[in-house]
Amino acid sequence: MTWLAEEGAMMDTQEVLRELQSQKCRCGKSKKAWRSFCYGCFKQLSYPLQRALYKRFGEGYEEAYRSAIAELFNDAIRGEKP
Repeated sequence: MTWLAEEGAMMDTQEVLRELQSQKCRCGKSKKAWRSFCYGCFKQLSYPLQRALYKRFGEGYEEAYRSAIAELFNDAIRGEKP
């Protein structure tokens, strides 16, 4: 697991909320506030995970966001995704 994925797995709810409000994606590119990721990162996620990111806080969003970070950054290190 990469340090970015490890860091994402350990995020508390407040950290997840701060990233959602941010205008910077975890990859370093800009994103719109209240979007989980930039368009490029979002489109790299599996469809079920993309859908899970539409869940509400306290109803599964936090877990989906942590899973998305792990999927994006673990796959990127293995060379499976650009």
